[in-house]
Amino acid sequence: MQTGVRRLAASVATALLLTGCASDPDPSPPAGVDELTIPTPSPDPDDFVARVDNPWLALEPGTSTTLTGPRGELVLAVDEAPTTLGGVSVTSLRVGDASYLLAQDDEGNVWRFVEGAEPGLFVPATPRFGDGYRTAYDEGVVEERAEITALEGDTVEITTSDPARPGADTVATYEKGTGLVRIVTATGTYER
Repeated sequence: MQTGVRRLAASVATALLLTGCASDPDPSPPAGVDELTIPTPSPDPDDFVARVDNPWLALEPGTSTTLTGPRGELVLAVDEAPTTLGGVSVTSLRVGDASYLLAQDDEGNVWRFVEGAEPGLFVPATPRFGDGYRTAYDEGVVEERAEITALEGDTVEITTSDPARPGADTVATYEKGTGLVRIVTATGTYER
């Protein structure tokens, strides 16, 4: 894979999976996002279900989606079978050369899991305009934050940033019942 495409894949993957709140190192208190503490310091496996079927980001095992943009195609692929991390059933989403672990709680919220980090919210079950949250937290390693910057009908827009990576902001658009339909990165716009 060419270096430019790898960088693009990393940017898009980061955008897909970035969702967090302010640069404050303390976990976000319950603040309008379904009374959740984000990130969660110790997820209870009993609070999670085996499949990710959130209507904004359903991950059907063995499927893939292709986004097309100025640097070619970007393939998002869901592994055939879930794995377990900390007792939680997680689904692996591969974006280019990168792999990300996502799990859904019993309320329908999709969480991002990173080895050694506190899991954070990725896509809420009920997005609300203006909500902000972390996707995962490990100081100096994973400090991404996200904010719901648009919500209209069956479309939600999530803008992500990382204070450790200036200029790597992304805007991901999800369509209810379809999933990711568009992502804007520093390298351009990628769409289904």
